[in-house]
Amino acid sequence: MIWTNPLAWLGLAAIAVPLLVHLLSRQTSRAVPFPTLRFLRATPVVNLRRRRVSDIPLLLVRAAIVALAVAALAQPHLTISSAPDANHIAIIDTSASVARNSSRLIFPGSETATRMITIERKDLRGALAEAATWLRAHPGRNTVLVVSDFRRGTLDAARFATLPAETGISLLRVPTLTEPPARISGVSSWSIEGLRTRATWGGAEDAPDIEVAARAGDAAIAAAIKAAALATAPAATGQLRPVTFVMPASPQRATLLASSSPANEPWMFALFAAMDARRVESVRVVDGRATVFLESDDPATAAAAIGEAIPALALGPPVQELEPMMIPDEELRRLERAPQPPSVAERPSVWMGRWFWITALLLLAVEGLMRRTRAPASEAHAHAA
Repeated sequence: MIWTNPLAWLGLAAIAVPLLVHLLSRQTSRAVPFPTLRFLRATPVVNLRRRRVSDIPLLLVRAAIVALAVAALAQPHLTISSAPDANHIAIIDTSASVARNSSRLIFPGSETATRMITIERKDLRGALAEAATWLRAHPGRNTVLVVSDFRRGTLDAARFATLPAETGISLLRVPTLTEPPARISGVSSWSIEGLRTRATWGGAEDAPDIEVAARAGDAAIAAAIKAAALATAPAATGQLRPVTFVMPASPQRATLLASSSPANEPWMFALFAAMDARRVESVRVVDGRATVFLESDDPATAAAAIGEAIPALALGPPVQELEPMMIPDEELRRLERAPQPPSVAERPSVWMGRWFWITALLLLAVEGLMRRTRAPASEAHAHAA
């Protein structure tokens, strides 16, 4: 039995209330007929007053009612002693740099698992956050296995801190693809310095097919917006998809809206999600070309919106997958840990307070019955006047 509100036991001091009631209760006297007293010597009448507890069974019932109410307020929980669940979650890195046969790996210890869940994601950080949410709702002797090539920057101790402290962590490295990386737009050269990869940013080899539709006669402003967006955007691998950004004051806006159709490809939805919702009105398709309708005519705001969209327009893999450095095996071993049983607060339990309240109510009914039936008997035992 676990008491989650132990301070409520201070309420046991209230048991003194029925005790005082019994001690201070007024005992009435009753006149009793007696033979003549004329032959007895007259003596002065002396008032005798004695304090003693009356009706011990009734006192015990009242004290038990108070004790049961206090116990219920202390929030009793009966911990289930059965073995905790052993939930196993396998996070499979499906990024382009990981060998494709990794999804056929067998989870170590899966034969004893209560539940076996597989999460396949390109973004390991998001997958860990998803696993942490599920594990908090299913406490037990849980283990998370991460299968990846573990490139620098993909994971660190801070990412695993989102998992419950009792969760075990196992890391399994799989081969990485040895194909030459795709060209990185905006990167002219790179070099390895210790555990860091240093990149030198420059102009892309091929000009991306990005159009900016601004006010009539503002071709120079449109070109400046495009140049600013390309200069400040994060790195993107490979060519960029063709796209048109339409500002509110563009004379082509009404025509493009009338001839457009809703986005119909997954990457178009990803493009909309990559941009600040306050800067973009919608993503549409005009003659097979993605067209983004912006919310503001401000050049700086438009450049920021286009810069946010450029990584989602890249045809190559995310730039972090081109990191040539891997996390060393000794660092991976330091991140691993064995699963632990869940803490007492997280173990399944049953609230027992309802049974204390039910018992207290039953004793309350018994107390009322005893009080009514013993009233005549108390008069019979009263002191004679």
